[in-house]
Amino acid sequence: MERNTLRPFPAAVTLVMSDTGGYRRVNTAQDATETLLDHWPIRDGEAYLIAIQACLDAIMERVHPQAARNAFIKAAEEAGVSLLQ
Repeated sequence: MERNTLRPFPAAVTLVMSDTGGYRRVNTAQDATETLLDHWPIRDGEAYLIAIQACLDAIMERVHPQAARNAFIKAAEEAGVSLLQ
């Protein structure tokens, strides 16, 4: 069985990245994982670790992408990363 590793979110999340002053649009669990691992302003925190696990679980089809999206948003709140709605 081939997996859909992108695992699209029901609705995209747009972040305001304070380090670059730009925006980052996150559409999938894979985008969220990359953002958390490569572009996140902090490397600790409970919500951060939960979000990484939730995104990996979504990629592996263990949880619905909405659960990963919710965890990603909580990690953004924890890190002080602003969201555009």
